[in-house]
Amino acid sequence: MAKIDKIDNDNTMILRVQGALSIQDASALRDCLLKALGSTESLVIDLSGAEAIDLACLQVLCSAHKTFSKAQKSIGITGELPEGIVRSLSSVALVPDACDRESHGPCLWATGGKNE
Repeated sequence: MAKIDKIDNDNTMILRVQGALSIQDASALRDCLLKALGSTESLVIDLSGAEAIDLACLQVLCSAHKTFSKAQKSIGITGELPEGIVRSLSSVALVPDACDRESHGPCLWATGGKNE
């Protein structure tokens, strides 16, 4: 199971993920994201310590992106995306063009790892 740490910095919360995010982590990840939605204006997700991510957790993050955007809050990914995450995105054919960008802005993964 993955380890998810929460770090509060002024108006921004950072969720740091370490290990492999799998379906066993989806509920805990969702709970962390919902708490962040209620307590911060900006959320940054650091996946630099993540080894892989499965479809269930990808869906949780994509849903969070849409929810944060509708609430006019910021959510993004920081740090370099590890090769395991890049392979996971590729294996489920997740591409930024698949997102409904008009309703919630650019795809979370379009700039993933570049929001320093």
